[in-house]
Amino acid sequence: MAQYNHTTDVNNQEQAIEALPAGSYPMMIVESSYENNNKGVPVLKFTWEVIDGPFKGRKVFENLCPQHPTSQQAREISTRTLNTINSLCGIEQLQDTTQLHGIPMMVKVNFKQDDEYGDKNEVKKHSPMEEAPIPAHQGQTPESITQQQSQVTSSVETPVSQKKQPWEK
Repeated sequence: MAQYNHTTDVNNQEQAIEALPAGSYPMMIVESSYENNNKGVPVLKFTWEVIDGPFKGRKVFENLCPQHPTSQQAREISTRTLNTINSLCGIEQLQDTTQLHGIPMMVKVNFKQDDEYGDKNEVKKHSPMEEAPIPAHQGQTPESITQQQSQVTSSVETPVSQKKQPWEK
């Protein structure tokens, strides 16, 4: 028996956490590690967190094995996935997985029913943010940022579909 003093808060009890519905969510990596799994296979582990919407704060886990000792397919898939994540983060030479932390992107997840371990999500695709938030620039006012954005927008060419064709008058 262990003596332990604790006052129970009935408003702060554990809640069942269900897997996210299948779909794409704005997420970012908040934790990462590189360690061997229980079979001795080196695994890159990423913890993704939803950063907006009704599921904000929810986490999804992704494991990659780019140096799997026996499965070439696992190495190839993991390497392609890591290349995609690195590219979306603007990283050419990854030296530490913390370089990938805090960079928003869209992450597509599937819902997988698992009677043994409980339902879970599997990461299926990483893509750029549909509308990436504009970062606040140090020393600039919101007005100057808006002015810069409008200058960029006004310098964008008119899409071909909106230009008059040579035969139109």
